[in-house]
Amino acid sequence: MGLEGAESLLLQTLQKGDRGIDLSVRAVGGRSARAWAPMVGARWMPWPGTRAPSYAAWGADLVHLTGLTVAPPRHKPYALTVHDCLALRFPDEVSPPPWFESVLHRATGVLTVSQATAGDLVDLGVPPEKIHQMHQGPQIVGGARPDNLPEDNALVVLRSGGYTQRKNVGLLLDAWPRVHLLTGARLVLTGPRSGPGYPAEQINRLQAHGVEDLGYVGPRELQRLYETVHLVVSPSIGEGFGLPALEAMASGVPFVGTRTAFFEELCADAAVLADAEPDAFGAQIVRVLSDVALRRDLVGRGLSRAKNYTWEGAALEVVAAYQSMTTK
Repeated sequence: MGLEGAESLLLQTLQKGDRGIDLSVRAVGGRSARAWAPMVGARWMPWPGTRAPSYAAWGADLVHLTGLTVAPPRHKPYALTVHDCLALRFPDEVSPPPWFESVLHRATGVLTVSQATAGDLVDLGVPPEKIHQMHQGPQIVGGARPDNLPEDNALVVLRSGGYTQRKNVGLLLDAWPRVHLLTGARLVLTGPRSGPGYPAEQINRLQAHGVEDLGYVGPRELQRLYETVHLVVSPSIGEGFGLPALEAMASGVPFVGTRTAFFEELCADAAVLADAEPDAFGAQIVRVLSDVALRRDLVGRGLSRAKNYTWEGAALEVVAAYQSMTTK
């Protein structure tokens, strides 16, 4: 689901109940905007250009760009959501539009989803007082299992996502043969088998070590996986938020990730974090898989931590940001 899923869930939540604001959602663009509009209760405004037309902002005190598909209309105060700045650090990520930085610095306010990304925005020259943090909620939640499955079930580890440089999947694959030797666990990979970073040969070699690549799976299948695995892992070294970690915690599954600012912020003490190095990362996977009591403790901590991240909470933070921007 990704960023589009996050935008949809936020907009759907914002339109529920009395928020004390008059909210009008407008989808500006071509066919993709037309398809997206009914999903979020938006009015479609066909437009072929890269800047939103002035009529798209008629009657608005503030325009909120939830994505970066079109630049804001001229002569209107606007807010901008920036989920991450990863394309400026990793060359294989989709580049932001050429007008990104100029629009960023002219914005009345910038909404972002983590302190880590807020720090990146400050590094780009955005004044801290312009930055408003909102949390996200999970997009997929499996049925929570307090006991993290019976002890006699074959151990299964899940890693989901893409294969770009920042996802750092090679770290996990390098660590896996020893994990499999010590635990007998299977590793299930999900995500599109595409792009220059997809390690097809390494994955094929590791099939003998319990690695199974499912490719892309839809939301229902991913939900089923959350309900059946013993552990979710992410070797990522670059995230705006860290959605797999949140979905694991909300689903009652322990999580092992890299010791990075975004996972430390999101998970606190509800996950096991390791250095981004194969031996250290693999050792923590083995530790969690080998200790049922630790897994159950992480499940409880994760479920409690995940309660802090809901779409209702995100909507309240966004409305507070709107009010701050329009009363200055």
